[in-house]
Amino acid sequence: MNLALTLLASAGTLGWMWPRFFARIRHRLQPHTALALWPVTQSLFVLLVVAAAIALALPARTAEHLASLLGSCWELLAHGSPQASETIAGASAGLLVGAVLVRIFYLARRERVRQKTLRDKYVGALHLAGTQKPEHPGVWWLETDTPVAFCVAGKNPTVGASTGLFNHLTADEVGAVLAHERAHARFRHHTLILWAESVGRTLPCVPLFAHSPSMVRELAEQAADAEAALDHGHLVVASALRTMSAIPAPAPAPSQILEMVSGTVTTRLERLCAEAYRHPRRRHSVQVGTLLGCAMAVPLVGGCVAALAMYAFSCT
Repeated sequence: MNLALTLLASAGTLGWMWPRFFARIRHRLQPHTALALWPVTQSLFVLLVVAAAIALALPARTAEHLASLLGSCWELLAHGSPQASETIAGASAGLLVGAVLVRIFYLARRERVRQKTLRDKYVGALHLAGTQKPEHPGVWWLETDTPVAFCVAGKNPTVGASTGLFNHLTADEVGAVLAHERAHARFRHHTLILWAESVGRTLPCVPLFAHSPSMVRELAEQAADAEAALDHGHLVVASALRTMSAIPAPAPAPSQILEMVSGTVTTRLERLCAEAYRHPRRRHSVQVGTLLGCAMAVPLVGGCVAALAMYAFSCT
Protein backbone atom coordinates (compact mmCIF):
# COMPACT_ATOMS: atom_id res chain seq x y z
CA MET A 1 0.00 0.00 0.00
CA ASN A 2 2.79 2.43 0.88
CA LEU A 3 4.49 1.74 -2.44
CA ALA A 4 1.29 2.83 -4.20
CA LEU A 5 1.08 5.93 -2.01
CA THR A 6 4.68 6.76 -2.91
CA LEU A 7 3.87 6.55 -6.61
CA LEU A 8 0.73 8.66 -6.18
CA ALA A 9 2.68 11.26 -4.19
CA SER A 10 5.27 11.32 -6.97
CA ALA A 11 2.56 11.85 -9.58
CA GLY A 12 1.01 14.61 -7.49
CA THR A 13 4.36 16.36 -7.13
CA LEU A 14 4.87 16.19 -10.88
CA GLY A 15 1.34 17.28 -11.76
CA TRP A 16 1.25 20.30 -9.46
CA MET A 17 4.88 21.43 -9.22
CA TRP A 18 6.18 20.88 -12.75
CA PRO A 19 4.33 23.88 -14.32
CA ARG A 20 5.83 26.23 -11.73
CA PHE A 21 9.29 24.78 -12.22
CA PHE A 22 8.92 24.93 -16.00
CA ALA A 23 7.82 28.58 -15.91
CA ARG A 24 11.11 29.46 -14.22
CA ILE A 25 13.40 27.64 -16.64
CA ARG A 26 11.57 27.87 -19.99
CA HIS A 27 13.39 31.05 -21.06
CA ARG A 28 16.70 29.14 -20.74
CA LEU A 29 15.57 26.24 -22.92
CA GLN A 30 15.54 25.89 -26.66
CA PRO A 31 11.93 25.74 -27.92
CA HIS A 32 12.37 22.22 -29.31
CA THR A 33 13.54 21.02 -25.90
CA ALA A 34 10.66 22.69 -24.05
CA LEU A 35 8.09 21.42 -26.54
CA ALA A 36 9.34 17.83 -26.27
CA LEU A 37 9.40 17.89 -22.47
CA TRP A 38 5.74 18.79 -22.02
CA PRO A 39 4.12 15.61 -23.46
CA VAL A 40 6.93 13.47 -22.01
CA THR A 41 6.22 14.83 -18.53
CA GLN A 42 2.49 14.18 -18.99
CA SER A 43 3.23 10.60 -20.06
CA LEU A 44 5.39 10.14 -16.96
CA PHE A 45 2.51 11.38 -14.80
CA VAL A 46 0.17 8.79 -16.38
CA LEU A 47 2.75 6.01 -15.92
CA LEU A 48 3.15 6.85 -12.24
CA VAL A 49 -0.61 6.72 -11.69
CA VAL A 50 -0.90 3.43 -13.61
CA ALA A 51 1.99 1.96 -11.60
CA ALA A 52 0.25 3.01 -8.38
CA ALA A 53 -2.94 1.25 -9.50
CA ILE A 54 -0.96 -1.91 -10.31
CA ALA A 55 0.81 -1.76 -6.95
CA LEU A 56 -2.55 -1.53 -5.18
CA ALA A 57 -3.93 -4.49 -7.09
CA LEU A 58 -0.95 -6.75 -6.40
CA PRO A 59 -0.94 -9.06 -3.36
CA ALA A 60 1.01 -7.73 -0.42
CA ARG A 61 3.85 -10.27 -0.77
CA THR A 62 4.21 -9.60 -4.47
CA ALA A 63 4.37 -5.87 -3.86
CA GLU A 64 6.95 -6.47 -1.15
CA HIS A 65 9.06 -8.61 -3.48
CA LEU A 66 8.93 -6.04 -6.29
CA ALA A 67 9.78 -3.26 -3.89
CA SER A 68 12.82 -5.10 -2.58
CA LEU A 69 14.29 -5.15 -6.07
CA LEU A 70 14.57 -1.36 -5.95
CA GLY A 71 16.71 -1.40 -2.82
CA SER A 72 16.50 -1.78 0.89
CA CYS A 73 14.79 1.60 1.28
CA TRP A 74 11.76 0.30 -0.57
CA GLU A 75 11.44 -2.57 1.89
CA LEU A 76 10.30 -0.05 4.47
CA LEU A 77 7.49 0.99 2.16
CA ALA A 78 6.17 -2.42 1.06
CA HIS A 79 4.20 -3.45 4.10
CA GLY A 80 0.87 -3.17 5.45
CA SER A 81 -2.71 -3.38 4.33
CA PRO A 82 -4.76 -6.55 4.03
CA GLN A 83 -4.67 -8.10 0.58
CA ALA A 84 -8.43 -7.78 0.04
CA SER A 85 -8.52 -4.03 0.66
CA GLU A 86 -5.49 -3.51 -1.57
CA THR A 87 -7.11 -5.50 -4.36
CA ILE A 88 -10.33 -3.51 -4.12
CA ALA A 89 -8.41 -0.24 -4.04
CA GLY A 90 -6.26 -1.34 -6.96
CA ALA A 91 -9.26 -2.38 -9.03
CA SER A 92 -11.00 0.92 -8.34
CA ALA A 93 -7.89 2.89 -9.21
CA GLY A 94 -7.41 0.82 -12.36
CA LEU A 95 -10.96 1.50 -13.49
CA LEU A 96 -10.52 5.22 -12.84
CA VAL A 97 -7.24 5.37 -14.77
CA GLY A 98 -8.77 3.34 -17.59
CA ALA A 99 -11.76 5.69 -17.78
CA VAL A 100 -9.44 8.72 -17.97
CA LEU A 101 -7.35 7.14 -20.75
CA VAL A 102 -10.47 6.15 -22.70
CA ARG A 103 -11.80 9.70 -22.42
CA ILE A 104 -8.49 11.16 -23.63
CA PHE A 105 -8.40 8.93 -26.70
CA TYR A 106 -12.11 9.45 -27.35
CA LEU A 107 -11.74 13.23 -27.31
CA ALA A 108 -8.62 13.03 -29.47
CA ARG A 109 -10.37 10.77 -31.96
CA ARG A 110 -13.48 12.95 -32.09
CA GLU A 111 -11.43 16.11 -32.58
CA ARG A 112 -9.34 14.41 -35.25
CA VAL A 113 -12.45 13.44 -37.21
CA ARG A 114 -13.81 16.97 -36.87
CA GLN A 115 -10.51 18.46 -37.97
CA LYS A 116 -10.33 16.13 -40.97
CA THR A 117 -13.77 17.27 -42.14
CA LEU A 118 -12.85 20.94 -41.80
CA ARG A 119 -9.39 20.38 -43.25
CA ASP A 120 -10.83 18.82 -46.39
CA LYS A 121 -13.06 21.85 -46.71
CA TYR A 122 -10.22 24.35 -46.27
CA VAL A 123 -7.79 22.47 -48.52
CA GLY A 124 -10.45 22.09 -51.22
CA ALA A 125 -11.13 25.81 -51.18
CA LEU A 126 -7.39 26.55 -51.18
CA HIS A 127 -6.80 24.33 -54.21
CA LEU A 128 -9.77 25.88 -55.99
CA ALA A 129 -8.84 29.52 -55.36
CA GLY A 130 -5.06 29.25 -55.04
CA THR A 131 -2.16 28.73 -57.40
CA GLN A 132 1.37 27.39 -57.07
CA LYS A 133 4.64 29.07 -57.98
CA PRO A 134 7.68 27.13 -59.28
CA GLU A 135 10.04 29.11 -57.01
CA HIS A 136 8.06 28.05 -53.93
CA PRO A 137 7.08 24.38 -54.40
CA GLY A 138 4.39 22.93 -52.17
CA VAL A 139 2.89 26.31 -51.27
CA TRP A 140 -0.59 27.41 -52.39
CA TRP A 141 -0.90 31.14 -53.03
CA LEU A 142 -4.02 33.26 -52.61
CA GLU A 143 -4.43 36.56 -54.44
CA THR A 144 -4.89 39.08 -51.62
CA ASP A 145 -2.91 42.07 -50.43
CA THR A 146 -3.12 41.10 -46.75
CA PRO A 147 0.10 39.24 -45.82
CA VAL A 148 -0.83 35.87 -44.35
CA ALA A 149 0.84 32.47 -44.15
CA PHE A 150 -0.56 29.34 -42.57
CA CYS A 151 -0.29 25.56 -42.29
CA VAL A 152 -3.43 23.39 -42.39
CA ALA A 153 -3.42 20.24 -40.25
CA GLY A 154 -3.72 16.76 -41.75
CA LYS A 155 -1.87 13.59 -42.72
CA ASN A 156 -0.09 15.67 -45.34
CA PRO A 157 -0.18 19.22 -43.93
CA THR A 158 -0.76 21.95 -46.51
CA VAL A 159 1.08 25.26 -46.49
CA GLY A 160 -0.71 28.34 -47.83
CA ALA A 161 0.20 32.00 -48.17
CA SER A 162 -0.99 35.21 -49.78
CA THR A 163 0.68 37.18 -52.54
CA GLY A 164 0.52 40.15 -50.17
CA LEU A 165 3.71 38.82 -48.58
CA PHE A 166 5.67 40.08 -51.58
CA ASN A 167 4.25 43.59 -51.13
CA HIS A 168 5.16 43.94 -47.45
CA LEU A 169 8.23 41.73 -46.94
CA THR A 170 11.61 41.28 -48.54
CA ALA A 171 12.43 38.09 -50.43
CA ASP A 172 14.47 36.78 -47.50
CA GLU A 173 11.64 37.51 -45.09
CA VAL A 174 9.16 35.68 -47.33
CA GLY A 175 11.49 32.67 -47.28
CA ALA A 176 11.65 32.84 -43.48
CA VAL A 177 7.85 32.95 -43.19
CA LEU A 178 7.48 29.90 -45.47
CA ALA A 179 10.21 28.07 -43.51
CA HIS A 180 8.24 28.75 -40.34
CA GLU A 181 5.10 27.15 -41.81
CA ARG A 182 7.03 24.21 -43.26
CA ALA A 183 8.45 23.57 -39.78
CA HIS A 184 4.90 23.18 -38.45
CA ALA A 185 4.22 20.59 -41.15
CA ARG A 186 7.52 18.73 -40.77
CA PHE A 187 7.40 18.38 -36.98
CA ARG A 188 3.65 17.63 -36.78
CA HIS A 189 2.91 20.43 -34.36
CA HIS A 190 -0.81 20.02 -35.03
CA THR A 191 -0.67 16.53 -33.50
CA LEU A 192 1.01 17.82 -30.33
CA ILE A 193 -1.59 20.57 -30.01
CA LEU A 194 -4.42 18.05 -30.52
CA TRP A 195 -3.00 15.86 -27.73
CA ALA A 196 -2.59 18.86 -25.43
CA GLU A 197 -6.17 19.99 -25.95
CA SER A 198 -7.53 16.46 -25.36
CA VAL A 199 -5.69 15.91 -22.06
CA GLY A 200 -6.45 19.48 -20.99
CA ARG A 201 -10.18 18.88 -21.29
CA THR A 202 -9.92 15.49 -19.57
CA LEU A 203 -7.91 16.55 -16.50
CA PRO A 204 -8.50 20.29 -16.05
CA CYS A 205 -8.00 19.99 -12.29
CA VAL A 206 -4.30 19.07 -12.69
CA PRO A 207 -2.11 22.09 -13.59
CA LEU A 208 0.20 19.92 -15.72
CA PHE A 209 -2.74 19.25 -18.05
CA ALA A 210 -4.78 22.43 -17.54
CA HIS A 211 -1.96 24.65 -18.85
CA SER A 212 -1.07 22.24 -21.63
CA PRO A 213 -3.13 23.63 -24.59
CA SER A 214 -1.92 27.22 -24.40
CA MET A 215 1.63 26.26 -23.48
CA VAL A 216 2.09 23.70 -26.26
CA ARG A 217 0.61 26.04 -28.87
CA GLU A 218 2.95 28.83 -27.78
CA LEU A 219 5.99 26.53 -27.75
CA ALA A 220 5.10 25.19 -31.20
CA GLU A 221 5.25 28.72 -32.60
CA GLN A 222 8.60 29.35 -30.93
CA ALA A 223 9.97 26.04 -32.23
CA ALA A 224 8.91 26.94 -35.79
CA ASP A 225 10.59 30.34 -35.36
CA ALA A 226 13.80 28.61 -34.31
CA GLU A 227 13.74 26.36 -37.39
CA ALA A 228 13.22 29.32 -39.69
CA ALA A 229 16.06 31.17 -37.95
CA LEU A 230 18.44 28.33 -38.79
CA ASP A 231 18.25 29.06 -42.52
CA HIS A 232 17.38 32.75 -42.60
CA GLY A 233 18.70 34.20 -39.37
CA HIS A 234 16.84 35.21 -36.23
CA LEU A 235 16.79 38.90 -37.12
CA VAL A 236 15.12 38.20 -40.47
CA VAL A 237 12.42 36.07 -38.82
CA ALA A 238 11.88 38.73 -36.16
CA SER A 239 11.59 41.44 -38.81
CA ALA A 240 9.00 39.44 -40.77
CA LEU A 241 7.00 38.69 -37.62
CA ARG A 242 7.09 42.32 -36.53
CA THR A 243 5.87 43.53 -39.93
CA MET A 244 3.07 40.98 -40.22
CA SER A 245 1.85 41.50 -36.65
CA ALA A 246 1.45 45.22 -37.33
CA ILE A 247 -1.11 44.53 -40.07
CA PRO A 248 -4.60 43.56 -38.78
CA ALA A 249 -5.64 40.03 -39.76
CA PRO A 250 -8.93 39.70 -41.68
CA ALA A 251 -10.29 37.09 -39.24
CA PRO A 252 -8.97 34.79 -36.48
CA ALA A 253 -7.76 31.43 -37.72
CA PRO A 254 -9.59 28.23 -36.66
CA SER A 255 -7.83 25.69 -34.49
CA GLN A 256 -6.95 23.49 -37.49
CA ILE A 257 -4.72 26.22 -38.91
CA LEU A 258 -1.42 27.51 -37.50
CA GLU A 259 -0.69 31.03 -38.70
CA MET A 260 2.59 32.89 -38.77
CA VAL A 261 1.15 35.63 -36.55
CA SER A 262 -0.21 33.65 -33.61
CA GLY A 263 0.75 33.10 -30.02
CA THR A 264 2.30 35.84 -27.90
CA VAL A 265 4.13 37.92 -30.50
CA THR A 266 6.05 39.93 -27.90
CA THR A 267 7.45 36.79 -26.29
CA ARG A 268 8.38 35.35 -29.67
CA LEU A 269 10.20 38.52 -30.66
CA GLU A 270 12.13 38.53 -27.38
CA ARG A 271 13.17 34.91 -27.92
CA LEU A 272 14.17 35.56 -31.53
CA CYS A 273 16.36 38.49 -30.52
CA ALA A 274 18.03 36.52 -27.73
CA GLU A 275 21.56 35.29 -28.21
CA ALA A 276 20.45 31.66 -27.86
CA TYR A 277 18.92 31.72 -31.33
CA ARG A 278 22.34 32.17 -32.91
CA HIS A 279 23.02 28.51 -32.16
CA PRO A 280 19.57 27.01 -31.40
CA ARG A 281 20.73 23.39 -31.36
CA ARG A 282 23.81 23.80 -29.20
CA ARG A 283 23.66 21.69 -26.06
CA HIS A 284 20.18 20.49 -27.11
CA SER A 285 20.90 16.85 -26.18
CA VAL A 286 22.39 17.86 -22.84
CA GLN A 287 19.32 19.95 -22.01
CA VAL A 288 16.94 17.12 -22.90
CA GLY A 289 18.85 14.52 -20.87
CA THR A 290 19.24 16.77 -17.84
CA LEU A 291 15.61 17.87 -17.73
CA LEU A 292 14.26 14.38 -18.32
CA GLY A 293 16.37 13.21 -15.39
CA CYS A 294 15.00 16.03 -13.24
CA ALA A 295 11.44 15.30 -14.37
CA MET A 296 11.82 11.71 -13.21
CA ALA A 297 13.93 12.29 -10.11
CA VAL A 298 12.10 15.21 -8.50
CA PRO A 299 8.67 13.56 -8.18
CA LEU A 300 10.18 10.25 -7.08
CA VAL A 301 12.27 11.93 -4.39
CA GLY A 302 9.24 13.92 -3.27
CA GLY A 303 7.12 10.78 -3.18
CA CYS A 304 9.75 8.87 -1.20
CA VAL A 305 10.02 11.67 1.34
CA ALA A 306 6.24 11.75 1.74
CA ALA A 307 6.05 7.96 2.12
CA LEU A 308 8.92 7.86 4.63
CA ALA A 309 7.23 10.61 6.62
CA MET A 310 4.00 8.57 6.72
CA TYR A 311 5.98 5.48 7.73
CA ALA A 312 7.74 7.35 10.52
CA PHE A 313 4.45 8.78 11.72
CA SER A 314 2.84 5.33 11.77
CA CYS A 315 5.72 3.96 13.88
CA THR A 316 5.38 6.60 16.58
